[in-house]
Amino acid sequence: MPIILIIDDEKELCAILEDLFSSEGFRVLTAHDGDQGVRIARAQHPDVILSDIRMPGINGHEAVIEFRKIPALTATPIILFTANADLEDMRKGMDAGADDYLSKPVELDDILKTVNKHLGRSAARREETRKELVAQRANTGAMLPIDLVDPLHEIIGCASVLQSDAKLMTEVEISEFSRNIIHGAETLNQRFENFILFSRIQSGALVINPPRMVDLSELVTTTAQQVAGRHHRINTLRLDIEASTAAVSVELLSKALGEIIDNACRYSLSSEPIDVALHATETAFEIIIQDYGMGIGQDQLERLESETITRGCGMLLSRKLTEAMNGSWDLGNRPKHGAKITLRFPFPQSE
Repeated sequence: MPIILIIDDEKELCAILEDLFSSEGFRVLTAHDGDQGVRIARAQHPDVILSDIRMPGINGHEAVIEFRKIPALTATPIILFTANADLEDMRKGMDAGADDYLSKPVELDDILKTVNKHLGRSAARREETRKELVAQRANTGAMLPIDLVDPLHEIIGCASVLQSDAKLMTEVEISEFSRNIIHGAETLNQRFENFILFSRIQSGALVINPPRMVDLSELVTTTAQQVAGRHHRINTLRLDIEASTAAVSVELLSKALGEIIDNACRYSLSSEPIDVALHATETAFEIIIQDYGMGIGQDQLERLESETITRGCGMLLSRKLTEAMNGSWDLGNRPKHGAKITLRFPFPQSE
């Protein structure tokens, strides 16, 4: 889910653009002056920035200069727009480090096309960089996933903003940045745990504790609510849980289920439902997780099948854990309409 930062002192325009990009699957951040925009950019590292020029506090040109001082944003697309564009204004913006310029009034479709154009170019540059890093890692024997540094950037960025600008920030902003630090730390911990667990599976060193009889309905319900709660998605979590008990590896099943729900929360809009169902027959039980987000792209499916995913290892880890517990992991994918994943575990046959 790409992140866009919109900076404009016209709150009505910000609301319109927020609706536009949210409907297109973006995570939208908004600021109403340049100073706030710079603070948010330092902490959140958006994938693209759309900024007005004439605003209270520092203007758009000055904000661009500040953005380019942030190491993580040196190549981030920055698009400026203003109601009074002229060649000198455009040249000043480009000299500051902006990538493109739009003149108000501008059609929403044109804004969307411009943003997607620059995101495409940025993605191509990142892919080239990724290939170079993969090659370097292969040459040096490095093993840690590249994206373990992402949550570190979020933690460091938010902490540095609090350190330098806390006296200028509102209580609401301080609370939000503190939550972001906690979220970054939790994400880093999760990804590191996933990497270690995945490495153990690959090396054959995974230790599976003996199954124990548990209340499956309670296990599934608790896991789903805990993960959805971390993403503030309790209100959109829909449970269809049948009473059932079975002997399972509790820690591994919770992890396999939790990673799928975590993925559903990350890649669907906060207003969209996430369905979790538990059904049992005489021979097996099934856990079905369905979201209504963007689904999983063909390239992601191919990487999943070839077992080369490194980003958090979440979905691949879930499948590997399910198979380690003698279960099946099936993906019913509808690109741009969500993903439906079914975990099926046969009950042990009595002798």
